[in-house]
Amino acid sequence: MWLALTLLTACREDPGALRFDGDTPSNVLMVSIDTLRRDAVGHYNPAADDTPFLDGMLAEAFTLEDHRSCSNWTYGAVVCAMTGRSGPDVGFIPGSWDAREPVPESVGMLPGWLRGAGYRTALSSSNFYVGSTSGITRDFDHIFQEHEGRADGIVDNALRLHEDMVTLDSGTPWFLHAHFFDPHAGYDAPESYLGDLEGLAPSPVDVTDGALVQTLEDRWEELTPEDQALTLEHMRIRYAAEVRYLDDQLKRLFEDLDSRGALEDTLVVIWSDHGEQFGEHGAFDHGKTLYGEELAATAAFWSRDIVPGAWTGPSEHEDLAPTLMSALGLERPQEVIGAALGVDDSSGPRFAMRRNEFHLQSVDDSGDRLMYWWEDGRLALYDIEADPGEMNDLYDPSDPKVQALWALLKPRVEAAREFTEGDAPPVWPPEMP
Repeated sequence: MWLALTLLTACREDPGALRFDGDTPSNVLMVSIDTLRRDAVGHYNPAADDTPFLDGMLAEAFTLEDHRSCSNWTYGAVVCAMTGRSGPDVGFIPGSWDAREPVPESVGMLPGWLRGAGYRTALSSSNFYVGSTSGITRDFDHIFQEHEGRADGIVDNALRLHEDMVTLDSGTPWFLHAHFFDPHAGYDAPESYLGDLEGLAPSPVDVTDGALVQTLEDRWEELTPEDQALTLEHMRIRYAAEVRYLDDQLKRLFEDLDSRGALEDTLVVIWSDHGEQFGEHGAFDHGKTLYGEELAATAAFWSRDIVPGAWTGPSEHEDLAPTLMSALGLERPQEVIGAALGVDDSSGPRFAMRRNEFHLQSVDDSGDRLMYWWEDGRLALYDIEADPGEMNDLYDPSDPKVQALWALLKPRVEAAREFTEGDAPPVWPPEMP
């Protein structure tokens, strides 16, 4: 499981546009998962065996095989997924110091668009960035929020919200969004999932404490090599336990909805907001870098009558809302710039950004990734097809590939600067135009 991220494409034909072998579903179930590494999902990594239910679902789905998040933390990712636009395009780039500022009310989001199309809407969330903090609660009729709540509670309340919607508005289409905090740090799955820890010495670092995991790189060098290895082993075992627990709760959610007949006329969209690092690039947790461990994401669409297939072209969070709306036969708002996969051209570059005490932006195009650090003007280039672990920095300012990627990224930096007034300005690479 703990291998360099590689693109593992399902052995299915590219399906073209998302379509159905029957009537278009009326209802929508959205499942978003916090901090799920793509290589923790067996569909993408045959060495992983902690997601049997999810893997079975993906085998019957329209899966996105080369999907990227636009950000390495929840709030930034939510902005892209809910608006069909990136932060610079929206004109709102959340930063860690103003994280409680909501998306401006003038900015439309998916729940509001569906509500405007006649849908009853409900949210069961365990992260306030998928809720009141981001402002998306303004577009839901029914809301349950429990910050950092466990998956079983999110399932319980999602099922209750579904029952409330159906009882109050029988025959009205519904949109139910369940956001799961697991497997976010701290890694504290229920005891019944921790059998792999038997006989293992205690961890030198309490990895069930999210704050300690978040700042682990600050004290990493203080640990002996033996303690580093033991800490990593605990992290991996506990993270895998979280993933198994989550998979069981997803199974419970779907089985209960299925027993009600709720899945017969429902389109499911499932996605992860971002990944997680376990020291691959000198960092832990997430929100630190724009390497694949943090950007590679899971995304898929499923229904009883969907034509399954593997979308092998590039995709990103901005594409989720327009693809969903296109599949439902709904008109997309003009401001949406993401692609309806299989309908629009999605072959262009993909951008990502993190705004915090240091700003970081990247562009992916034609199998390469260029990263740019605002604080010192540093650039790095990776061939992410030949070097999926991004271990070999190929940056050379005279390389035409670097110059072409910088020509794509520089306007995005300038756009981001327009909406980050008061932040330290970017340091321009002296060797680049």
